[in-house]
Parts: sequence; C-alpha cells; structure tokens
Amino acid sequence: MSQSSNLDTIRGQIIALAIVPILIACAMDVVTEPLVSDDTIPYHRSTAIKIDTVVNQFLAAKTPETSNAILEATANSDIPVEKISAAEFNSAASDTEQTNDLGTRVRDALGNKFTMALESSNISGELRNTLLVKVNATDALAFSIRPEPKEFWLPETRFNSVLKGLLIVVPVILLAFYAGCMIVAPLSRFSAAALVLGADEGPDRPFEERGAQEVVALARALNDMRSRLRSMMNDRTRMLRAIGHDLRTPLTRLRLRVERSKEGALREAMLNDIATINGMMEETLTYLGKEVASEAALRSDLPSLLGTVCSDFADVGFNVSYSGPDRLAYSCKPRALSRAITNLVDNGTKFGTQVVVSLIPSPDGALVIEVSDDGPGLPVELQNTVFEPFFKASPARSTSGFGLGLSIVQDIIRGHGGSIYLRNKQTSGLIARISLPCDPAVADKKRALMTTKPGLLAMYKTVSDTSFL
Repeated sequence: MSQSSNLDTIRGQIIALAIVPILIACAMDVVTEPLVSDDTIPYHRSTAIKIDTVVNQFLAAKTPETSNAILEATANSDIPVEKISAAEFNSAASDTEQTNDLGTRVRDALGNKFTMALESSNISGELRNTLLVKVNATDALAFSIRPEPKEFWLPETRFNSVLKGLLIVVPVILLAFYAGCMIVAPLSRFSAAALVLGADEGPDRPFEERGAQEVVALARALNDMRSRLRSMMNDRTRMLRAIGHDLRTPLTRLRLRVERSKEGALREAMLNDIATINGMMEETLTYLGKEVASEAALRSDLPSLLGTVCSDFADVGFNVSYSGPDRLAYSCKPRALSRAITNLVDNGTKFGTQVVVSLIPSPDGALVIEVSDDGPGLPVELQNTVFEPFFKASPARSTSGFGLGLSIVQDIIRGHGGSIYLRNKQTSGLIARISLPCDPAVADKKRALMTTKPGLLAMYKTVSDTSFL
C-alpha cells in the first residue's frame, strides 16, 4: 500500500500554509522588483542634470549655428533658455537674491562647476527663478526654472512601495484564506450534520468521510459511534418491547383470576394495581417507540380531535369540556397529537375537578391549545423540570407512572414544530399552553393569493375563518 502524501494530513496542510506564503512572497518580490523599482530622480536634480548637459553642449559647439540650434532645441523643451551677455549676468549677480527653495536646490545640485547667479521674478503671486550660468567671457545662459509639478496625493516613491506590497500581500492573503477554508470546511460539515441529526432519523453514516487523513478518521469514528448508539437503542427498544409483551400474558391471567375473587375490596385494589402496572408499561413503550415519529401528517379537523378527547373523559365521569371554534382544518399527526392532549387532560383530572381544553387560532395561521385545570397548580421552579424523563413532582404520587407522560407530550409537540410551557392560574390551577406553528398548507395558499390576486386575500381569510375542511 503506497504511502499517502503529507498534504493529506492536517499537519502537512498547516506546515504548507506556513511555508508556501513565504515562498510566494519571495517569488513575488523578485518578479515585481523590475516593475516597481524606485529609480525616480528628484525634480531639482533632473533639472540640474539637464542644465549641465545644455551648458556642456553649448561649450562644445564649434560654430554659432550649432550653439543656436542647441539653444533652440532646449527652449522648446521643459527648460526655456536664452543667451544673454556677460554684462547682464554681472548686473543680475550683483542684485540681492530672493529665491525659493527650488532654485537654491538646483544651483546646489550643480555644485561649483560654473559661475552662476539666481534672478527672481514674481508671476501671478508665485516666485519664479532664472538661473544664470556664465559660459565664457562674453556670453551667459539664462535658464527659466519652472515650478516643480505637483505630485499625486501619494508620492510616487511611496506609491511604488504600496503597489509592491499589495502585489505580494494580496496573493498571500487569498492563499491563506483558501487554505484556511479547506481545513475548516470539514469541521463545519460535521457541525451542520450534528445539528440536524436525530436519534432515530437520518442516514446511518451522516458524516462525510473525505478530506485529510485525520478528518476521514474522525468522520469514520463518528459514523461508527452513531451506528453503535443506534444499534444499542434499537436493542434496548426491542428488549423492552419483548419484556412488555411477555409481561402482558401473566398480567392478563392475573387480572382474570382477580376478577373471579369473591373479596370485593381486595379485588378492586388488585385490579387497580394491575392497571397501574399495565399503564406504566404502555407509557414506557410509547416513550421508547417510534410510532409517533413515523406517523404521517394529515389534514385533520382539530376541533373534532380535541372534542373527541374531551368526550372520552366525560363519558367516564370527568368534568372535561372543549372551548373553541367548531371547525378548523390543520395539518398534524392526529394520533400523536391526540395522545399528547390525552396525557395533559389525564394529568388535569388527577389533580383537579374541572378541565377545559381551549383552541385559540391566530390571524397568521398559528394555533394555541390550552389545557387548564382547577387543581393546586405547580411550583414555578418545577414547571420546566417536569418535562424531563422519569421526573415526578412528588415521589408519593404513585399514579403518575414512571414520569414519562409530559416527556411524551413535549416530544410530540416538538415533532410538530411547536412548544409547550406550564404556568399557574391567577386563582388556583395549572395551564399547559401549546403553541403550534402556522399550517404549511394555509401559508402556501396565502402566499399564492398575495402573488396572484391580493384582493382575494380578504375573501380567503373570511372563508378560512369558517374553518371547513
């Protein structure tokens, strides 16, 4: 088996991320050096070089025609020049010098090569300089030094340095960003997969096994762990179901024998104990089972569903009533939602004498279901804790089973995308408030009406308020 590349490991990628940008920076420095090299000569020095060149050419001229041609060519350039007499030179040299910094720097750059004088003039409020250079006993040259051109807001030398830095830094930053994304991307995938992962839902191996060796090993380990956990949960569920199934047979025989007992008080007590044990088994199997999660959502008449639950309790002597609209269609898991409401009503009948189930629709399509009783209520510090599995508000309440009833309710409501919380009534009693999201079918219809004919939305609201199926 061939040995994999070092870049297949996170260590190799980090080392490459640290070294490659340095190499790229060095390479870019070599490549960009000729492009942005700083060979700019200051303006006063370039002006001095031009003046020096013209003076030397003038001195080297053999004929007056050549001298005039040199002066004419120079006058047409960026340094106007004219020939003056030695007397004019001497007169200008005897005047007091009033020059600006540019003229002085040009003269200083020429050094002591020539006999020079500076003559100043004020043009439009700006001090202009004329550099007089004596070339021989009879002639001198007058060079008009133009003001230094204004530079861009960023000096050229500094601009070249900035450009050079950008040419090096930008590719390095892009490479580092790309490499960082390549390293972090697998971890982001793991996080996203873990957030949407359910205990019994989703694929067996949800973590993608690709990328660096360490990432692949981590993904494989997580997938194996999920497979083991799912297998353990399935084994546990099968075991408990088998136990429950095996216990039903002796419980049934025991109930039949107890029913033939002639001692009435003992018979009723034993039948109640058998019913309690059977209820505990049913509660546990329901909590561990997958029937609720696997049930398909159906368009159901919610008032009819809630009314049926209330009627079932009323038929056996409990004071349970329904309050709300007569018809309202809603997409839900009817068996699961009926079980949740049944558990809440059952709790209310255990600790109160009157239970009211209320259905409160909202204009945006969301729903609120309230199950209220007139019992003693529940301490505020326990109103969130009672939803935990196997929790009992009081160990003495043996009729509460294993403490899974409210856990089952919470799982069912969350399966519908809703939420549930408890609060005490102002007088006495407890209210379980269930909030269900907007019906997807209703939301789709409203969006369609708003995008096609907004005027029909009010008509649809009126019709939907009648709540027919």
